[in-house]
Amino acid sequence: KGTNQKQIYSSADGKEEFRKLAKLCQDPSVVGAKLLDRICSVPSGELACTVELLILAHDCFTATCHMEGIARVLDAARHLSHDHLTPNEEYSLMVRLLTGIGRYNDMTYIFDLLHQNHRFEMLLRKNVESNGHLKMALLDYIKRCHPGDSEKHNMVALCFSMRREIGENHEVAARTQLKLIESQTCDEPINEVPGIQNSLTKVLTLLKDAAESYSKDSCVRQALRCVKLAKLITLQLYFLNNNQNIRLINLQRHDLVNR
Repeated sequence: KGTNQKQIYSSADGKEEFRKLAKLCQDPSVVGAKLLDRICSVPSGELACTVELLILAHDCFTATCHMEGIARVLDAARHLSHDHLTPNEEYSLMVRLLTGIGRYNDMTYIFDLLHQNHRFEMLLRKNVESNGHLKMALLDYIKRCHPGDSEKHNMVALCFSMRREIGENHEVAARTQLKLIESQTCDEPINEVPGIQNSLTKVLTLLKDAAESYSKDSCVRQALRCVKLAKLITLQLYFLNNNQNIRLINLQRHDLVNR
């Protein structure tokens, strides 16, 4: 702005104020194109300015469903993330770019970059918890790209108070452990399997945690299912502690008929 000109917009005014301003133009996509053109003149060290320009340009193109402009923004965002933000460890700006543009399915590379650089938890910090679209994108990303990472799944679920999902994760882990125990007890008495009591104790802990998480989300049927199985595990541990070869877990129909 010149010395005698009044600044009509500041980044502190927020996105909604900018959108109102952009809509004063007959074609907001023209404003978006101008903002993209300005990026070339931004000093290389002013990465925060570049991020904000991309976010505002995206808003302009989105307002008019200008797909070519949106594609230009996404290409520029990818280039900025890989070639500038990551080398300079500007992970906060990377999160700002992701949440500001909000096209999570098109920007999963940022999830990858944060995960690879051990900054994934930055997505779960303040002002992100209320973002429902980000929540679903994070869970979908973990299920698709890191299906075995129960710690990260629970971290996301806890952040968004998704108790049912935490319960499901604990229950799946418990049943997976039971399947492993089943393979170990096929050919020998259950009371002679090495480490069986420790394994069952882990299963019991997982089931208790699952039942507690389900209960907090009013999932009564799922909680009762875990409680019933936990009681069976507890009885199995009782027999093992008394060195009795009585198997109660992983029973099949033919096992019941033969008893």
